[in-house]
Amino acid sequence: MSDLTGIRFGRLMVTGISHRDNHYVNYWNCLCDCGTVKVVQQSALMSEKTRSCGCLKRELDIERSTKHGMHRTRVYSSWQHMKDRCLNPKNKNYKNYGGRGITICSEWIESFKNFYKDVGDPPSDKHQIDRKNNDGNYEPGNWRWSLSKENCRNTRTNNAITFDGMTKTVAEWAEFIGVSNSTLRTRLSLGWSDEKTLTTPVNHNMANRGGV
Repeated sequence: MSDLTGIRFGRLMVTGISHRDNHYVNYWNCLCDCGTVKVVQQSALMSEKTRSCGCLKRELDIERSTKHGMHRTRVYSSWQHMKDRCLNPKNKNYKNYGGRGITICSEWIESFKNFYKDVGDPPSDKHQIDRKNNDGNYEPGNWRWSLSKENCRNTRTNNAITFDGMTKTVAEWAEFIGVSNSTLRTRLSLGWSDEKTLTTPVNHNMANRGGV
């Protein structure tokens, strides 16, 4: 039996095995982002047929039936993209958001109206929703509207990394472990974990060809 404990499927985080039925089918205890605990069959998780406790469907049904008239606005698009990169493992940017534990407060997940009430309209069509603390979640008090260039600068490669009880900037870690700054930044941009980024020996043959 493959252990799914600690693996995220959509909004569900597997917390442990629940039971196995008479047909040797595994069922897992899952904690939904909304706080609900749900027992889900393994095949439903693996096929992504079940991605929440049911709150996702309810949310989508509500959104489809809610006539807020903002489906084509910049702020609504920002809300949708924010949820997708945090909650959808198939999103190409998921590894840098949901894949490393970045989530969204339940009030914003559940309702666009709650999100819009807190953030309002962006200053322009070029602004994107961003986080003040790049390692924090999307929630009241940790958001801002920023231009795309500012958003790009607010990435993991420009933030301090805490590892083995020490906190240093990427440049300081590069000097400390004797690896080039560009190598560490490349690894982080590829979605490597902090531990893998700092502990993997440099392949000098690859580094000479622009690799990591």
